[in-house]
Amino acid sequence: MRKQDISEFIALTQCTKEIARKYLSRNNGALDYALNDYYDSETGSFVIKQKVYPSELIAVFENYRDRESDKILADGLITYIGDLGYQLEDITTLCLTDLLQCSSLEEGITRDQFLSNWLDHECKNLRHMKAMMDRMKDKLQDDAAYFNSIYISTFELTLEENQKQLDVDTAVSYWQLFFPDTKQYAIKVDKTRMDSWYRFVNTNTSKISKDVWQMFLMFITKFPDNESLRQNYNELDAWPLLIDEYYEYLEDIGQV
Repeated sequence: MRKQDISEFIALTQCTKEIARKYLSRNNGALDYALNDYYDSETGSFVIKQKVYPSELIAVFENYRDRESDKILADGLITYIGDLGYQLEDITTLCLTDLLQCSSLEEGITRDQFLSNWLDHECKNLRHMKAMMDRMKDKLQDDAAYFNSIYISTFELTLEENQKQLDVDTAVSYWQLFFPDTKQYAIKVDKTRMDSWYRFVNTNTSKISKDVWQMFLMFITKFPDNESLRQNYNELDAWPLLIDEYYEYLEDIGQV
């Protein structure tokens, strides 16, 4: 009977060490069988059984988790992303947090989020996870709906505790991830549009609301360049005030 199996059994069932030893012993040390035996005996087979996670997957989480909180926090996440072959400032890391259903970077990734979501995607080691990251990266370039969903979820993900709006510097840094000068994703935007938007928000506001964050994506999808904006923009449409003011700014500097 391995100490690692005892620890995993306790982590999954929240039982005592004595109970873990009992079920592992009567199942010849086989963790999966011991867990099934436990759930049948202790809770009744009519109860939906918890997922049984591969030891290989648990080992990945253990490698990056913070020992005190039992979560993957900022330092562990940076190392984990690096071991997957990516950098923290790569937009694909936002796909990763979305896949793991991480709602806040400050709160980190829980054991259940990590294990359950990777198991659902049939990934149990870094090689599998790297392949999934590569697929998500490709999807950002080809699937506009997927790109939109990652963009929308990023607002809540990056909010600091007790904040309802993003600091403009934070918002701009993430817009630069989604709409870089050197690469095009599924939603393509003229560089002039983004440059003028950055200049405008940096001098006219300190905060970006959720409404502005979401509607800006709709705005640039509908008007990806100044020509389409000049021909089709209607100030009576229900755009946020900041976007109406941006249009007026473009008029004042002669771009529309």
